[in-house]
Amino acid sequence: DAGVPPTVHTYTTVISAWARGGEGDRALELFERMEAAGVHANEWTFSAAIGACQKTGRVARGMRLYDEMRAKGLRPNTVTYSSLISLCEKGRHGERAVQLYRQMQDEGVVPNVVTYGALISTCAKCAMWEEAERVWGEMRRAGIAPNNTVASAMIGAYAAAAKWDAAEQVFVEMRTLGPACQPNLVTFSATISACGKAGRWERATELFREICAAGIAPDTSACNALMSSLERSARWREAGALMTRMLRRGPAPDVVTYNALISACAKGGRWRLALDVAKWMDRAVPPVAKDVVTYSALISAFAAAGMWEKAAETFEEVQRAGLRADTVVYSALVSAYEKGGQWERATEAFRDMKAAGVAPNTVTYTALISACKTSGRWSEAWELLEEMKREGVRPNVATYNALMRTFMASGQWDAATRVYEEMRAAAGVTPSTYVFHAAVEAFHQMGNVKEAELAFGNMVAAGVNPRVSSYVAVIEACCSTGRLQDALERLEEMRMAGLSANDAVYRSLIRACHDSGRWEKALELVREMKSLKMVVDEETRQALVGVFEKAGQWNLADEFKPSALPSLPRNTLGYNELITQCESGGRWEQAVALFEGMKAAGVPPDTRTFNALIQACGKGGRWEIAMDAFKDMKAIGVKPDEVTFDALVHACEKGGRLELAAEYKEMSTSLWSPHLA
Repeated sequence: DAGVPPTVHTYTTVISAWARGGEGDRALELFERMEAAGVHANEWTFSAAIGACQKTGRVARGMRLYDEMRAKGLRPNTVTYSSLISLCEKGRHGERAVQLYRQMQDEGVVPNVVTYGALISTCAKCAMWEEAERVWGEMRRAGIAPNNTVASAMIGAYAAAAKWDAAEQVFVEMRTLGPACQPNLVTFSATISACGKAGRWERATELFREICAAGIAPDTSACNALMSSLERSARWREAGALMTRMLRRGPAPDVVTYNALISACAKGGRWRLALDVAKWMDRAVPPVAKDVVTYSALISAFAAAGMWEKAAETFEEVQRAGLRADTVVYSALVSAYEKGGQWERATEAFRDMKAAGVAPNTVTYTALISACKTSGRWSEAWELLEEMKREGVRPNVATYNALMRTFMASGQWDAATRVYEEMRAAAGVTPSTYVFHAAVEAFHQMGNVKEAELAFGNMVAAGVNPRVSSYVAVIEACCSTGRLQDALERLEEMRMAGLSANDAVYRSLIRACHDSGRWEKALELVREMKSLKMVVDEETRQALVGVFEKAGQWNLADEFKPSALPSLPRNTLGYNELITQCESGGRWEQAVALFEGMKAAGVPPDTRTFNALIQACGKGGRWEIAMDAFKDMKAIGVKPDEVTFDALVHACEKGGRLELAAEYKEMSTSLWSPHLA
């Protein structure tokens, strides 16, 4: 009103105030009017304008202002550089941020705690944890005490690089760095998230409790960090308890919270609970809108239960909701069809995915390859592997496992060994225990004992501990070619590794003793079997009689003739011992025969009897008989326990009855544990 024109100082003050007050666009507009009015900006004006760009996320505009500032011969100050580095964070220009930081030092401009925090945060978002660590060290050596914002950024950088121990070390160190660096809610959330990504859900829970004990009200971000930690470890009970706490005390859960809980339920095989949680979203006030992550988690829950029809219905809901199905949703659908044995539908969904312009990833291809196993289409599995390579999609361990299982199930030993060789040649992929074992078995089936032993040696050299079944395969390979001494050496290695040989190993060795006339060794082995309470089957018994008779050891031969075998037990404990031995040895037929004999003799079965019988039938792929045993169990009033339900779940899953398996999982446990409530 007085007609006094504003000075550069006036403009700078207002631009800075508007930028700090969240009116960045207005601040930048004033900067343009200032230039048009013939008032020349100084370094503080440019710094304020670049700060406005940083607040509004205008990365390119901010960089242009910096270039203009340099062109006018103005020297950037600490505030300018800090704002520019923050701009780089928004644009994920990590290398540019480091370049600005080094240029700043070269010009003698001293970084402050804001500069360091912005640079570490930028490096964290750009997967440059080594650079973040280097800057963190430089800050400490410069005598600048970090605040909790900088420390939180460093924790985030370590977490993004899977450096969990280093992340927690920074968290612990914070408590010694003075009041400004004490952990706050952001720091706790970052550390909880780091623990969750490392699979350390117990530690994440402890940190959450520390927040509450300190009188700090956890916000949605902190709760989501813990919920995601629990989801990663499939801790659905604890995740449910956390949701209950949030609904009772706050803060209000958001879509991320609900999605993580649904995913936790899916991973825990609780599809009904996952569906209930999705319904809670609709009943929330205000309702929480589902997104593609919600639907993909639900589809995964149905997939795990073998409910491909429900998965398909949920996929249709995605389309009705006007959402665009992404790679994760399509991959979950293909997996649902695979688990439901619907190879044609899985293939159709795969084609639809590509037609919609959605690129399949490793998970999609792996699920479709697994579908080939259930339908016996091993040649299509190989074609899919070749397609992956052409499309630049890199197979992972799960992909190779699926291929190996497909070829092993189809008896394609040569193809299985090719997968093993290709996996060994692939950069950054180490064959899994299963692949190594399957390779040993495949080479054995091909009669290539040398390669079987070489694969076994490669397994040990790779630091993969052989399983009992791996030793069984290589011992059987040696025995089948008359190399008893080599087989016995493998048995000794097995014992030195702390593994107990099963009856399959002893049977193979005793038959090899029969072929080579080693009756003393056969006697030693059968005595070991008896000391381990293993059942001597008919084939092994005949081999023992033969080797003893051939050596003229008539008394020993008579011990193993049918007339010399011990009588059946007379009590429940004795039958339980025998049925358990049959279960351990994979002889479900003998277990069933013993159970029938037990009933005929009037000996009452107990929970242990039924558990061993159901486990034996499950291992033998006879889920129907396992179900009949469970019905008998309930009919005579024998109470099932957790072992019973686990055995039923395993039997149903092995028999492809995933919906039944899911029902038994639901029967086995209650809804939520009181762990966090």
